[in-house]
Amino acid sequence: MRMLWAIVRKDFLQLRRDPAALFFTLGWPLIVAIAFGLIFGGGGDTAKPKVAIVDLDGSAVSRSFVRSVDALAELDVDVQSLAPARDAVRRGQRVAPIVLPAGWGGARGVGFSPGAMPVKLLVDPSRKAEQAMLQGLLVQAAMQDLMSSQQDPATRKMLVERAKADVAGLPPQSRAQFEAFFDSLDRVLATPELRSTPGGDGSGGAMDISPLRVETESVQAARRGPANPHAVTFPQGMFWAVLGVLMSFATSLATERTEGTWLRLRTAPVRGWHLLAGKGLACGLAMLLALNVLAVIGAVVFRIRPDWLLLELAFLAGATCFTGMMMVFAMLARSVRAASGIAWAALMPLAMLGGAMIPLFAMPGWMQAASNASPVKWLLLAIEGAVWRGFTLAEMLPALGILVAVGAMLIGWVAWRREHAHD
Repeated sequence: MRMLWAIVRKDFLQLRRDPAALFFTLGWPLIVAIAFGLIFGGGGDTAKPKVAIVDLDGSAVSRSFVRSVDALAELDVDVQSLAPARDAVRRGQRVAPIVLPAGWGGARGVGFSPGAMPVKLLVDPSRKAEQAMLQGLLVQAAMQDLMSSQQDPATRKMLVERAKADVAGLPPQSRAQFEAFFDSLDRVLATPELRSTPGGDGSGGAMDISPLRVETESVQAARRGPANPHAVTFPQGMFWAVLGVLMSFATSLATERTEGTWLRLRTAPVRGWHLLAGKGLACGLAMLLALNVLAVIGAVVFRIRPDWLLLELAFLAGATCFTGMMMVFAMLARSVRAASGIAWAALMPLAMLGGAMIPLFAMPGWMQAASNASPVKWLLLAIEGAVWRGFTLAEMLPALGILVAVGAMLIGWVAWRREHAHD
């Protein structure tokens, strides 16, 4: 029994003497718990989904609905024309444009039929999780707008009269039944309970009517034909391929140090910086190989149609950035456990903050702003821009520039550190 506890004590002492392993055992879980608490708990309100509303009708009825949507506390609404709104979604700056087609105000006259008020929702295919919420909020705005209009006797009378006109072509017996129904409906809508604003004591919502039909369309589908869900998911897989290569090379260099391979290489007539540069070049080429294999599989098997030139630029910029990170991790670590701990401790927050683990829209507003500091966000945006967002080279340049700048800065720091190192 004493021997057993001696072994346990030895292992705990080893853990205590390895700061990276100790951090990853105790400190990292604490950081994860705090981070998830900030995202889903008390770290501030989740940022409002940013949407654009496009009024192609321009009638008094459509303007009233636009005001109702703009008044929703759950949305950040911007009134735009169709082309800029669609472009903002393609760039990832808006979740969706809400389009009120021409003639929409006239169709709204039959406000008690869901099919009478088609509203088109052009959604970002990578933001499908918000689609149902947007549809519910639009129906809520339409109901509030309809109930508001019913408080005006003249508007209420116009709605019922127009509904009567729509059934004028029915057989006399059926028409008489509908007209009697509309007369009764007019009297019901005039009651104080239904004239009250919804959300008070609940009596204002007694009628279960849906005054809106929402038609959804993918921005990708509108631009390139049938939407391909793999085009949306493959950029995520490509990031994890980059991460896998980075971890493999960072730990392999630590293994070479532990097993003496690095020392034997240092005795050769080769400068230390050349050794590290060779390791970095191998890492970058391995990343490019993994990324291109995934891209070819996506194109051949899943019919993804990227802009190959822009995609290769995104791959080169991403490989530059994350190769620089690998070189930093490899230089700082002195053991395999330390290399693994440092790399995971640094990359998991960046992946979480950059949208590779948690959708950006689920984060509080301040975390969405902080996500700009994560290279993961810019790598995903660059790949998405080439795969399905349809970026031009000018639109791609900011993401490419950030990735290359981060990589060059890290590689430069490693070179400077290597020149001043004595081991």
